[in-house]
Amino acid sequence: MAQGLDGTFQAACFVGYHARAGVPDGVLNHTWMGKEIQNVYLNGDLCGETRLVAACAGFHGVPVVLVTGDEAVGDEARELLGDVETVAVKKGIDKFSAELLPPSVAQGRIREATERALGRLSDFTPYVVPAPYTLGVEWNSTAIAAAVSLVPGVKQVGTRHTEFTTDDFAQIMALFGIFATIGGQVACGSGPYG
Repeated sequence: MAQGLDGTFQAACFVGYHARAGVPDGVLNHTWMGKEIQNVYLNGDLCGETRLVAACAGFHGVPVVLVTGDEAVGDEARELLGDVETVAVKKGIDKFSAELLPPSVAQGRIREATERALGRLSDFTPYVVPAPYTLGVEWNSTAIAAAVSLVPGVKQVGTRHTEFTTDDFAQIMALFGIFATIGGQVACGSGPYG
């Protein structure tokens, strides 16, 4: 996520997002990984992918102007970003069940909201989290926490909790790629802990 994003962009649009882990009516609610991560924290605050990627965009001076997905992520986005354009293309019943809009209706609403958002760029400001950035991850496995704590700069602060601190938000985003690889290998039992 956020691959290629830099300060040359005027706006970021998040399409197909979902609520953070643990939101009861969030369709496919999770944060970054479906079963390996319990919770993610940014500077001590619970967060989902919307907050993480908005903070990355803000690091580059780019405002988020549109978030689409289920109703729950729209609520999350408005709470975090204020008067951002949102489009709910589905209403969550639980993690694996939802009432969906027909694709043609959803596409039309996304197109209209994107046009509205881009027509009012001056209304938006980047979501800026002050540095240093501390990424905390509460894993569902002590083995994953132990494995990812081997990455230079990552420290284990609890039996299932790791932290990483940096002044460069790009390192936070890159670290999630490493975490996904390690966490997936350990969870599947194909790594040294399997």
